[in-house]
Amino acid sequence: MTATTVTQQPTIDKPPAVADYAARAAFYELEYDDTADLPFLLAQVGPGVTSILEAPCGVGRVTLPLSATGRSITALDLEVAMIERLAERARQMPNGALIEGVVADLRAVRLCRRFDLVMSPAEGVQLFLDDDDLDRAITTLARHVDRGGRLLIDCATFDPAAPDDPRDQPGYFSPGLADGTEILEWRRPFDAGGPAGGRGAQGTGRMTRWRTQWNTGPTIRFRFRYLVETADAAVPAAFTSTLELRRPDRARIEAAAAAAGLVLHGLAGDRRGKPFADGAPRMVFDFRRG
Repeated sequence: MTATTVTQQPTIDKPPAVADYAARAAFYELEYDDTADLPFLLAQVGPGVTSILEAPCGVGRVTLPLSATGRSITALDLEVAMIERLAERARQMPNGALIEGVVADLRAVRLCRRFDLVMSPAEGVQLFLDDDDLDRAITTLARHVDRGGRLLIDCATFDPAAPDDPRDQPGYFSPGLADGTEILEWRRPFDAGGPAGGRGAQGTGRMTRWRTQWNTGPTIRFRFRYLVETADAAVPAAFTSTLELRRPDRARIEAAAAAAGLVLHGLAGDRRGKPFADGAPRMVFDFRRG
């Protein structure tokens, strides 16, 4: 088997939606370990699927389980550190050589090939706050869908009245939480060989994360506050991170996909196929190319 491939494409001038995305890379694997969407995503890999494009991919939360299906996977992310960590993890997997990691801007990348299944899981396209950026991202995804292939886009509605079902709601969102209220989300251990080891930790340690959310207006904003405690540090490391996501714009997403030749096959309101209706926790778009 060949080694896992990592390639890099040029980016465009406009910065990504989340300015501190790169700084979060060292802790991404520890923070985002949700598996609630994996049964749904793996079920999309039918007999006719031989190639998959996932964007954005982070450090492989979805990519690595997908590799167990034996399909060829191209995993794309804007941040070099994310792809480097994905490649490191893939080398430890039996089918890791099937994964190609690509550092690229989803608004501009041209891979010169098409895929049977293109997916953007877990609110990925909602990072694009600007309308033009979202249009370009959706168009790019759609252009990489092969004839007879599918584009799957999984969005959270962030509806405060939606059911607080862990199968559908992001782990970092609480529908009923009042704006500006900080909560202690979790405390998690790590070791020096784990995702937080890149910050110089030795032995064992613990990360604590607090969250505040503001769920009014066209976007939802999050502030995360962290405390990282390690045995070799007299003073714990403390830092903050922010995240802003747009609410899913159904009309714009459908129009951008249609302009690239795709047809909407279905729109679900959860990850079990229930048709979308007001108050649903998710918008799951299923586009097809004839």
